[in-house]
Amino acid sequence: MQDVETIVVGGGPAGASCAGELHRQGREVLVLDKAVFPRDKPCAGWISREVWKLLHTDQALYPYPVSRIHSLEIHGRRLHLSFPVSLQAIRRVEFDHWILSQSGVSVLPHRVETIRTEREWFILDEQFRCRFLVGAGGTACPVARALFRKAVPPLTSSLIVAFAEEFLLSTIPYTASPLPSTPITEPCRIWPLFRGLPGYAWYVPKAGGWVNIGLGGNAFRVRREGHTLIEYWKLFLEHLSEKGMLDSRILLDKKVWEHPRAHGYYLWEGERILQRGNAFIAGDAAGLATADMGEGISNAIRSGILVAEAIVLGTPIRYAAVRSELRRYSEPWPVNRILSILYR
Repeated sequence: MQDVETIVVGGGPAGASCAGELHRQGREVLVLDKAVFPRDKPCAGWISREVWKLLHTDQALYPYPVSRIHSLEIHGRRLHLSFPVSLQAIRRVEFDHWILSQSGVSVLPHRVETIRTEREWFILDEQFRCRFLVGAGGTACPVARALFRKAVPPLTSSLIVAFAEEFLLSTIPYTASPLPSTPITEPCRIWPLFRGLPGYAWYVPKAGGWVNIGLGGNAFRVRREGHTLIEYWKLFLEHLSEKGMLDSRILLDKKVWEHPRAHGYYLWEGERILQRGNAFIAGDAAGLATADMGEGISNAIRSGILVAEAIVLGTPIRYAAVRSELRRYSEPWPVNRILSILYR
């Protein structure tokens, strides 16, 4: 059995930032993740500028392109707004792999199935033993499921399900090594409440000819209203097709139409317990996405760092204190504030 002081389950932004901060403080840590990085994860990929500061780095050192979006269009049934913005977006397949590789910690591909406690130890699959355990494995995180969900089940009404696809436009030559910070001339487009969807749809152009399309909605409300998310997804693809915004490969790809890549996450709503003894949860495992737009990357990184600080300090952090700290960052950022008005 392998003994280590801290095991982080999940190598995404929350887990990698937690592990990296622990390593920076000279602590022993191991990351377990069911996937092998780099792994594909379609996502709009919005990040705040302060993410680089949280990660103790400069954006100029990031080896992949950061898309700088200067124009945003918001489409409603009777309203069309267009205005200048200053937003950043990344590709998750690149960003997540980079954070994890920069953490300097050991990473093992392993799917955690069982977790039990034995005195001051956590035993994972009878193969790994640790004193501190961090669950950062997303919505289906085994740490959250085994140690937190029974105590405080997440609110069903706060579950968001999203479909997303990311692809290269065949009409734009792919640049293997674009500039680290690439201005995007095409606007980002957002459709709040698309065709009555309790959520929104998006079209995000990225550097190198990549485009991310997707939509997400409140799963409880979608079902209550007698619909399915796949219905909205097909309507959205048809809409993009009519506008000439999808190229022929996507139009002919039955898998994209029938089985888009999906993921779910909980919004920051209701009671949250983020720590039980020496076990912690962070990021989507803790349901820390913002309640207006479901943006979760920045909060994932912040929560991971807060957990690392708690382990290093060796003193329990109160749930109320962590909630207050993260709540400050869960307030809508400028674009979200505008969209929140449209939701009302």
